[in-house]
Amino acid sequence: MVPVPPPLAAYVGKYVYDEVDGTRFLNHPQVHAAIEAAVPTGDVRDILYTRDAVVTPIMKMGKKFFIHVVLSQRMVVM
Repeated sequence: MVPVPPPLAAYVGKYVYDEVDGTRFLNHPQVHAAIEAAVPTGDVRDILYTRDAVVTPIMKMGKKFFIHVVLSQRMVVM
């Protein structure tokens, strides 16, 4: 039996590598699918999966979730 991932709202205030019910935010099926669809290949996608790139906890505004990622000394909102 495949475990059911937690709701995305459970990750608000946590960092992307914090686990909720045994699943990290970036490994959550919905998040992983959204990243793969938005950035199918390349350095930008690879940076998203790098532990040191994400510098803020997960935030939610309306129905959207946000993280801040550092790319070449610049802050980028994803």
